[in-house]
Amino acid sequence: MKKVITTTALAAALCAASVAQAETIDIGILYTDQSAAATSNIDTKINQLIAFSNQVYSQNGVDITLRLAGKQNLGDYAVTPSEDWLDSVTNSSYVDGLRSDWKADMIAVLGTGQSAGNGLISCGLAWVGQGTNGNLYSSMSSRMYSITAIDCGATTFVHELGHNQGLAHSRKQGDT
Repeated sequence: MKKVITTTALAAALCAASVAQAETIDIGILYTDQSAAATSNIDTKINQLIAFSNQVYSQNGVDITLRLAGKQNLGDYAVTPSEDWLDSVTNSSYVDGLRSDWKADMIAVLGTGQSAGNGLISCGLAWVGQGTNGNLYSSMSSRMYSITAIDCGATTFVHELGHNQGLAHSRKQGDT
């Protein structure tokens, strides 16, 4: 009898594990006239960024699925990955209203690259989530904002979201 109960419990556990669903993160996307002009179709680009991010998560065994909660053109603003712009977006009551309406967990802004000198370009900036034991502090929800230069490639987008999710650069990369 003990063997039957153990086998049944194991089978139930395996079935439950196989139907576990990925965590869904609702993301709001803001973009500018400049970032829209840097791609042939901004809607397609947004969908590609989300699909690519979901592929990266899946291929690396991360049970996260991004879902587009909403998108909005901010208009004629030269948004670049800079501390000033990240602060402005984070503290904007307009952006906060959109995030609330969309019920978005995160907001990503698509801007354009900014010269960082010496022929380099700044491609993205995000708040780095803080937490303990694999869980972000609840206070970090107010810092789930990133800026990605649309002209820097798809990996930059998911890279910046990773910062929001608590990932830092490797020690080898240093403070870049």
